[in-house]
Amino acid sequence: LRTQGDLRAAETHLLQALSWNPSSIETRYYLALLYLDQQNKDAAKTELTTVLKLDPYHAEAKEKLTLVSK
Repeated sequence: LRTQGDLRAAETHLLQALSWNPSSIETRYYLALLYLDQQNKDAAKTELTTVLKLDPYHAEAKEKLTLVSK
């Protein structure tokens, strides 16, 4: 849905998935990407930070967090 431009529906689905599995690294990472698409840097930082707490070696999350933090 995110790639189709339906950001609200994508966010709803991702948040629902997180309610079922709050430790899902993949879901949190895609939620961060969605927040970046929405220009919501604070929410993206929060999700990327959580991804890195769950998986300190997540290279993509490290890269995105570095870019967002500039």
